[in-house]
This record gives sequence, C-alpha cells and structure tokens, in this order.
Amino acid sequence: VAYTNHTVLAEALERWPQTLMQTLLPRIWQILCEIARRWQAKATDFYCGDESKVKSMAVIWDGEVRMANLCIAGGMAVNGVSALHSDILRRDVFREACKMEPHKFKNVTNGIDHRRWLAEINPGLDKLICDLTGSSDYTTTPARPCPSWTSSPATRRSCCAWSKSSRPTRPPSPSTPSGPRASCSTPTPFSTSRSSASTSTSASCST
Repeated sequence: VAYTNHTVLAEALERWPQTLMQTLLPRIWQILCEIARRWQAKATDFYCGDESKVKSMAVIWDGEVRMANLCIAGGMAVNGVSALHSDILRRDVFREACKMEPHKFKNVTNGIDHRRWLAEINPGLDKLICDLTGSSDYTTTPARPCPSWTSSPATRRSCCAWSKSSRPTRPPSPSTPSGPRASCSTPTPFSTSRSSASTSTSASCST
C-alpha cells in the first residue's frame, strides 16, 4: 500500500486510543503490536537508541496508535500532493522516518493549475482575459480585477459575444418528407365466416 498525506495539520495525523483498539479490534491489535515492535526496533537500531527520535516515529506510544506512523511503517511509498508539500514531509513532519527510509518518500502532484487548465480548454475565454489584462501572464501571475471591466460597454459586448459563441448549437429539427404522403385506409377485418372456407385448403385427417 502507499500513503498519501493530504495535509500536515495535526487533525490529519490521526491518533487512536490504545484501549479502543484492544477492545473493539483484538486481532487487529495483535497485528499492530507486531508491526510496531519491528518498526521501533529498526528505528532504535538506526538512531542508536535516541529515544526522542524513536518516540516521534513510534507506531504505538503513550497509550496511542499513531496512524500516520503506521502508514509509513507498513507502506511501500509516502507522498504529498505537491512538490512543496512533499518537501515539507521530508524535511519536517516525517524527517526521522525519511532519513531512515528515504526511498519511500516521493511526490505525486494532485490536481492542475486552474488558469493553465482554463487556457487549454476554453480558448475564447482565454483570449478575452488576455485582451482585458493586456497579456497572457495571468496564467502565472494573479491578475487584479479592474473596476472598469464591469462598467465598460466594450467589455460587456466582448463578454456577451464570447458567451454567445460558447453556447452549444441546437441540432436542426427533422425535415418533413417531400414525397407524397401515404394514405391511411382502414384495414378490412379478417372474415371468420364458413363461406371463406371454400377458398382455403383444409387438411384431412384419416384414421
């Protein structure tokens, strides 16, 4: 499994009471204890018994199960959701674990810059913004709104023209057939009289 950390805030680094695990998940608790024992032994050996570092990396410590440390101990990879975020994990939040197992820590950028995305998927609106701001720098530099944009008639006309051109076109309605119309006549009901039997061939059943 791989561990993606979405935020470095304390509430995201969950800690569960040890007694809760022991009571509700006794078998899971046994497995957790074994993972914690092996991980703590590895950290103690790597840091030569430095208790402060071992404590920060421990899976179970002081009556708590530390879920983030559990993910690092059992996972094959750890990543943040941006280059800066992943760097913070390496240098600060999980510094000791990263020093011990640097190969686990990677970066996976989650999402896309909305301005660059806009420029790619909506060329018409991209051109309008470039015309209003005077350049295409808005994709890399935050553009400050100008009050004249909303009050200028020319700007309003440009926005309306862009909006109109962006609307999907309605497909044409089916054309009326140009040939002669088929006549609708009332079908003749099927006759069940015995007189009609004379024109039909009946099968004879001989014994």
